Formats: sequence, C-alpha cells, structure tokens
Amino acid sequence: MARGVKEVIEENMHGVVHIVGDRKISVYELAKLTTPNVEPMTLAEYCGPPLTVDMSLDTIRWKRYKIGEERS
Repeated sequence: MARGVKEVIEENMHGVVHIVGDRKISVYELAKLTTPNVEPMTLAEYCGPPLTVDMSLDTIRWKRYKIGEERS
C-alpha cells in the first residue's frame, strides 16, 4: 500500500484514490502476508469495535497492485 500512496503522490493526483489489490482477500489472508503465525477467528469470537464484513474497494482512477508482490 505504501508504494501505491507514494506513486499517487508522485503523479500529483488529487481527490479520493483507492489503492487496491488485484484480487479480493479476507482480512485474515491479509494478516497472514505480514504475520504468518496469526490464527483465524470467527466473527462470534471477535470482541473489538464494530466491523464491516466486506471492506473491499475498487478503482477506476488508478492501477491495481499484485497482492503478495515482493517489496522493493
């Protein structure tokens, strides 16, 4: 995501720009990318602030980034 934000700034874009991946993944799958030992839980087990079950975004103004792509 940081690379996407950097590139949007470099392009001098303004307004709302969604930085999105090339496929839809769950929050658990996203967490596994950075924290391999994270364990899954059900929504019934969750006790934090209210969640939106589907937090996916789409883009028409900017490119999609390959999820899991090596960092550079």
